[in-house]
Amino acid sequence: MATWKRVIVSGDSASLLSFAGTGILSGSGAVTAVSDTTTIDLTLSSGTISGAVVSGSIDQGQLATAAVITAKIADGAVTNAKIASSSVDQGQLAAGAVISAKIADGAVVSSKIAAGNIVAAALATDSVETAKIKDLNVTTAKIADAAITNLKIASSSVQNGHLVASAVTIGSTPVTLGTAATTLVGLTSITSANFVGNLTGNATNATSASFATLAMTANSATSATSATSASYANLTNVNGDITVTAAGTATIANSAVTTAKINDSAITSAKIAAGNIVNAAVATGAAIAYTKLDFGGSNFVSASAVSSPSQGTLRVNGSDIDLGLQTGDSPTFTNLTVSGDLTVNGTTTTLNTTNVLVEDRFMFLASGSAASAEGGIIVETNANGTGTALFYDGQSTERWALTASGSSQSATTLTPHAYVSAVTLDSGSAAWSKNGNIFVDGQGLIYIYS
Repeated sequence: MATWKRVIVSGDSASLLSFAGTGILSGSGAVTAVSDTTTIDLTLSSGTISGAVVSGSIDQGQLATAAVITAKIADGAVTNAKIASSSVDQGQLAAGAVISAKIADGAVVSSKIAAGNIVAAALATDSVETAKIKDLNVTTAKIADAAITNLKIASSSVQNGHLVASAVTIGSTPVTLGTAATTLVGLTSITSANFVGNLTGNATNATSASFATLAMTANSATSATSATSASYANLTNVNGDITVTAAGTATIANSAVTTAKINDSAITSAKIAAGNIVNAAVATGAAIAYTKLDFGGSNFVSASAVSSPSQGTLRVNGSDIDLGLQTGDSPTFTNLTVSGDLTVNGTTTTLNTTNVLVEDRFMFLASGSAASAEGGIIVETNANGTGTALFYDGQSTERWALTASGSSQSATTLTPHAYVSAVTLDSGSAAWSKNGNIFVDGQGLIYIYS
């Protein structure tokens, strides 16, 4: 007979064993006269359990806290694996127990070495590097004679005070170190990447010259920044973005005038040749005022000549233009947003999407079906358009049910292969008194209907 039956769980106070009669314990604790009418409490209230009655082994769940004392541990039983990390401190170490072999390479850091305990004999050959020498501790007495070679002297480190002589000779002119030479004699040529100052004299061939402003005369080149003239034979090598010939003709190289060379607002309408502003020159999103457009041509249509006699049709000056969206058409959109309600009166609605997001809290299925109908969801699990269903079996059992597979996407009725068990709060309702359903009462006791 189907009814709600109690489920016994671990720790439950319900009877686990029941026997009939009295005197059912005899001998060393054997259970006799087993039947279903008497309850036996097998809880050990006092005393101990001897080894003779314990089968198998005792794990840590049966051991009381601090039950394993020193006397219970066999000699040699505590291996490395039994010792927890960071559990052996200096109090457990015997004197002299830490030998060289126990110290890992790199484990002795500076904080472990007592002050004054590293002597010369402890230092290996070449072990004292530059970083180990304190600043200003290498004195003159520590440096051997002739030990300072050219390679040991850093760049720009020898100053005038370090030299025996206080002057050098440039060309045939002696120059005192640290002073400026105003005149140099005895030089046959001067090469400078950036000469600053005045240059006086004659040159038979000026191979390169760079000027801010260059004024040409019959046989001279004069810099605007200097009043000194230089006689020249040839200026054809004055080049770059501007080339100057010996005759004084200056030519600007092609593409030499870049955007950076043009001052802001320097290009006025008078500088732009007619027909040279093309579509590509107009920036995307440029705001062109309507006043700049000429509406006087023949390519413009008055708004009064445009109408729409029906959906998908545009009529211009009496001629109809099909816009491609008539009432009988089947349009395809990349994206579509419907601000109002959408009503579909077809037989099948197909959604070819990756995920469907529905903001509604509840979905009302089978709204057009008769009472006590079936309805649910079929998940395709086979390539032939069939799958597994979760549905409400309103035709016969009035329970939520499952199918294993083979449910067609066009199905109008399904046969249950399994039912969904429910946890009810009312064991007295016939609607929930179904095989497999569970009831939990106010005391937390569990029942199953079968």
